[in-house]
Amino acid sequence: MRPQIVHTFMLPASLYGRSAAVAAGVPIIIGTEVNIYERKQRHHIFIERFLASRSSCVVASAEAVKAAYVRQLGIGADSVRVVYNAVNWDRLHATATPHDVRKALSIPDDRLVVGVVATLQDKKGHRVLLDAVARTPGLEAVWLMLIGDGPERRSLEAYVATLGMSGRVTFCGTRRDLGNLLPAMDVFALPSLWEGLPLALILAMGAGRPVVAARLAGIPEVVTDGETGLLVEPGDAAALGSALARVCGDSVLRARLGAKGCAAVRDRFGADAYSAAVIGIYEEFLGRSHHGADRAIA
Repeated sequence: MRPQIVHTFMLPASLYGRSAAVAAGVPIIIGTEVNIYERKQRHHIFIERFLASRSSCVVASAEAVKAAYVRQLGIGADSVRVVYNAVNWDRLHATATPHDVRKALSIPDDRLVVGVVATLQDKKGHRVLLDAVARTPGLEAVWLMLIGDGPERRSLEAYVATLGMSGRVTFCGTRRDLGNLLPAMDVFALPSLWEGLPLALILAMGAGRPVVAARLAGIPEVVTDGETGLLVEPGDAAALGSALARVCGDSVLRARLGAKGCAAVRDRFGADAYSAAVIGIYEEFLGRSHHGADRAIA
């Protein structure tokens, strides 16, 4: 093919794909970093540092991701560009009503539902959310909708039973119909302990759901605390419970946060904005390459 540009996505591709592009003499090489990897292996860091020196730039999914990447590799900040990930808003297309969704999941219509969309792993903080709802006054009647699957499912189910919450927690498993599920929630929670730029959070905001999330990684770049959602310190179950109780107890606040959150993300994280930013990077480096070729000919 002899491409002018090789742009890789995700960690394995950024390692192997860029290595191949370097070996093939591709003139413009661009990597992508979408998460903050606190425990990245040393040999990965060594290889990435080498590849960064041979790449035109690396695209990070958020300012926080860029800062972590630059710090981890010890490279210049100018070599990393921030382009926020795009969300496919078509995923919010609904084929069922919230009433029908709740009925199918055996959730009473008169309950306030707090939902989370995340892989069932320790880093997503589900135990923090369970503790918050179980131990905070005012949340006794709240129903939890946990969407996602993963290695911690059995452990979390057992923990739910230990907390005496089995009658008001629904494990939905892996679902693709977020357009049906998100409107069935009254509040979206993201209690993560580790993140990059969570697209589920952006989808929930785009669906008009008020959000309560952990203040870490790229989340504060999406959520303005008190305006488009509420932020709490990661791992703080008491603070999370207090924020959830505040939102669950105030329908006017829920409506305001949901409307402002939706308005804040719909254009900013659409495919058009993402495409324009990435194409702008391609055109910049293509222009540099052509200018260099012209100088060489002259």
